[in-house]
Amino acid sequence: MNALFKNVVNPWEEMVAYESLHARAKTSFTKVTQELASLGSRMSLTAATLPPGLVEKTREKLGRMSGFGVCVVDDFHFPQRLRDDPFPSPLFYFKGDIGLLESRM
Repeated sequence: MNALFKNVVNPWEEMVAYESLHARAKTSFTKVTQELASLGSRMSLTAATLPPGLVEKTREKLGRMSGFGVCVVDDFHFPQRLRDDPFPSPLFYFKGDIGLLESRM
């Protein structure tokens, strides 16, 4: 892998990992939250620890959906107003023009 892209966050892979974490058997919101806190904002780091096939199944399921996007806190287009929040969400899904979040409200 090119060293230049080693730490680049791929929003799609982050979303797949996040949804895969929640899709595991016997998981809970608290457990997922604790895992994410230990990893910072890089949910995709957990992909290797998930049950075989789960990430691929989640990727296929999400691939059939359309009309939405995902934004990760480290992403360049993460809205500044949300970044300034004391507890910004590590990621969120959106539908439509994300640029509207930066417009006057």
